[in-house]
Amino acid sequence: GLRQGAAAWGFGGGIPYDLSVNPSVVEVGSGFLDAPIAVAETAFGQGQLLATPVQMALVAAGIGAGGPVPRPFLVEAMADRDGSDAWRGRPATWRRPVRPWSSMPRCIG
Repeated sequence: GLRQGAAAWGFGGGIPYDLSVNPSVVEVGSGFLDAPIAVAETAFGQGQLLATPVQMALVAAGIGAGGPVPRPFLVEAMADRDGSDAWRGRPATWRRPVRPWSSMPRCIG
């Protein structure tokens, strides 16, 4: 259902991010999504849906990557005084909410 699908994308839980980010949620009141009209409202971004910009950027990144959602980081790299990398973030997968083929657009020709 919608609750499980949203949870697979990280809704309702914390995001492993360098800064504190409030969790995105699909329902504020327990049982809200038990009503079919509430599911419909939430499915198009209304209802009690609360999504942060970081959350939606991760959803877009997962769709764009064909399934895997990257672990976000704020700074790509830090350099020391001579310009050498003192630290560099390593791309990693945070979640895999969908199978790779299911997020790809389908063309009917």
